[in-house]
Amino acid sequence: MSMDLGAVNDQIRATHEGLGQVRSMEYAKNLTANNNLEDVIPVGDRIVVSLKAWPAQSIKGIFMPESYTVIRGQQYVTEVVAVGEDVKLVAKGDVVIVSMYSGHHVTTKTGHAKIISEGDILNYKKEADMKKTLSFDPRTFSPGINYILVELIEKKTVKSDGGIIMQVGEDDAFNTTDVATKTAKVIAVGPTNEYGKSYKDIKIGSVIIFDAYVGMAMNANEVTDAEKYRIMFSNDILGFIIQK
Repeated sequence: MSMDLGAVNDQIRATHEGLGQVRSMEYAKNLTANNNLEDVIPVGDRIVVSLKAWPAQSIKGIFMPESYTVIRGQQYVTEVVAVGEDVKLVAKGDVVIVSMYSGHHVTTKTGHAKIISEGDILNYKKEADMKKTLSFDPRTFSPGINYILVELIEKKTVKSDGGIIMQVGEDDAFNTTDVATKTAKVIAVGPTNEYGKSYKDIKIGSVIIFDAYVGMAMNANEVTDAEKYRIMFSNDILGFIIQK
């Protein structure tokens, strides 16, 4: 004899009604939702970060205290709540920026959070530095493990055979089916681990070439006219340009 789900639940409840409440799907809850965020303890290289609200910043750099956001582009600006025993890069109270697609979402009684790996950190800022100046300018952050922060070189000046000065973009493809590359100046370099390549030529001020689709835009303001900075893996560098 077949029964629908409701009949099955009724039968289970009738069978076990003398044993107290049955912990079935009907009663199951995410236990983290009944606990405070501070009660969640990460392990190993895991980090608990709070998805707290940060004041939005206009394109002119002006903070708008009545407008709040946790999303800037494709990233979350988060605050470290707890770290596992193997974490060395950040500590409780530091501010980290992570991709909105990384880590694992956790709902608690005192707020939403993510559990991420130390390697998920795109860039970070120590708590004391964030308290000095509430700034989301990428240049005030340090890149995460194996990451570099670059400033895009949008245009370059060239002189034609006829002596005409022209402005061209570095991403001008030979034809529309080509995958374009970009050029940028390295402005900050993060630490490397066993999975990262150590290029001896990578230093602040180096001009690099990379695929247009790697990395993630990282701008100082909530709204911007054009991408200016990008965080990317050092492994994604294709080459260097010798500056003359």
